[in-house]
Amino acid sequence: MFTINKKSAVIYSLAAVLFLFHAFADARLVRGGGRGTVLDSNAFDFLLVNNANINDLGLMAGFSTLESQGYNSGEDGLLSTPQDCVRSFGSQDELDQEKMFGGFVEEPCYYQVYENDLRLEMEGFGRAFFDLASSIEVAWTFSKAGMADIVLMGSMFDSAPLLDVLMPPELVPGEYTIGLDVTFFSGPDNSFFSSNNSHDLDVIDCVEPTPGDLQCYHPEWGSASDTLSYSAAYTERLVVLAGTDPLTVSAPAGLGLFLLGLFGLRRRQ
Repeated sequence: MFTINKKSAVIYSLAAVLFLFHAFADARLVRGGGRGTVLDSNAFDFLLVNNANINDLGLMAGFSTLESQGYNSGEDGLLSTPQDCVRSFGSQDELDQEKMFGGFVEEPCYYQVYENDLRLEMEGFGRAFFDLASSIEVAWTFSKAGMADIVLMGSMFDSAPLLDVLMPPELVPGEYTIGLDVTFFSGPDNSFFSSNNSHDLDVIDCVEPTPGDLQCYHPEWGSASDTLSYSAAYTERLVVLAGTDPLTVSAPAGLGLFLLGLFGLRRRQ
């Protein structure tokens, strides 16, 4: 017969409790299937350059960058849920087949909280991050029919937009859509450039505004900007439930009973 001694029982019990608490921590993001997107070869590219690389016409030929970021236009540049809520398809035909057979889920992940929770915590996903930007603004917007939008300012760690604030009293029970916007600020000495056709960097235009003053630039990169902004590709969902999360009430009690049993077992050894 299989038996468990007291020491093994303690180890297995502790492991079970830790597993349960880990499950509680992950329960707020409700996950389903993946969201479908289509990949293609057209790229969005972004540059942060010192203003010494800019002439009167734009980004001068022979420029150098402080930082550069880019992603495929079939990929999502910013999401208000983690990246694993997205599943990519290689072509429109594959995506159409997935929809036809019922595998495509329009809303694979959503957040669920209780109105009496102490904090509201969320994590999104982004593909671009500029370490050398002078500052970053992360705005989470919660919208509900018949109510004014609730805008909460978050932060960014690497490329992940974050939100960790006290639960706003305005978030009454109901369903909200989550919008997310991230803005990078270049600072006074630098500028941002963007292009969705930057693979053709050999395109250079030159003009001579005055005799002997030849200026060459890359027309594909447009004009300089002090800011670079992204918006979430999809509007996700937040469900606020009435009352208090029962797990936050029962879990500490269960942990207390476990610890009492553990100390009791220790005393009997």
